[in-house]
Amino acid sequence: MKDSFLIYKSFYKPISRLSDKQLGRLFRAIFKYQLGEEVTVEEDIEMAFEFFKNQFEIDELKYQSIVERNRNNGRKGGNDKNSETVKSKSSGSQTSHSTPNNPVGAKRASGGLNDNDNENDNDLKETSLSRSKEKEEDFGKDVDKPLTELREELLSNQTWIETLSMNNHIDENESRLYIEAYIRKLQNEGIAKKSVSDAQQHFARWLIIELKRARDEQSGIHQKPNSKTKQERYAEFAEAIAAKLAAGDTGNLQDGGESALPF
Repeated sequence: MKDSFLIYKSFYKPISRLSDKQLGRLFRAIFKYQLGEEVTVEEDIEMAFEFFKNQFEIDELKYQSIVERNRNNGRKGGNDKNSETVKSKSSGSQTSHSTPNNPVGAKRASGGLNDNDNENDNDLKETSLSRSKEKEEDFGKDVDKPLTELREELLSNQTWIETLSMNNHIDENESRLYIEAYIRKLQNEGIAKKSVSDAQQHFARWLIIELKRARDEQSGIHQKPNSKTKQERYAEFAEAIAAKLAAGDTGNLQDGGESALPF
């Protein structure tokens, strides 16, 4: 078990509206989860806890992947590194004997490390790891994944969610709720797997349609002001005629009553 875990600053906004008591219960649940204890959370903090839990699971998968990759690299390249080290020391020893007044050469010959060489080597390793990670992530986006795994990846992609929210003028928390609704839509349609890249493109188009529909309904565009049935309109017509007859007003009824029609 690792001794630490990450909490991302970007997760503050979805939980910023929780009360201090809710945050306290959430924080306790997070620690229990990380310590391997059974966790039961109340409904009011369940969604917030799921955000953290999903990210923890993704971080753990990445960590285990790096550990396994480093272990395999150590098995494959250990002997080659040792042989290169022996050659390097041998070369350094010869340089030391040929230039005894060179303190740098003497330092290398005695097994010391050159700071610049060490930094450059670390930079190369970090660059290589970064490029490998990018390739793995790009490849993973085109592979069909179960909806549970797809949901976790979409919800954990903070950069993509921030872009969606900004371009559609909605809150990030609202974007996450739409992602949840989109996953349920796929489940209802009987779709079991989908790639991340395909889901992101499809969701972006679907979100625009859903937001337009919600805004239209809110503004009343889809509400029909005259949505009464034919029977209801005839009943109103009959009531209007009866009222006119009771008032002795028959002027509008001489042409067959058409002017009294309420439609």
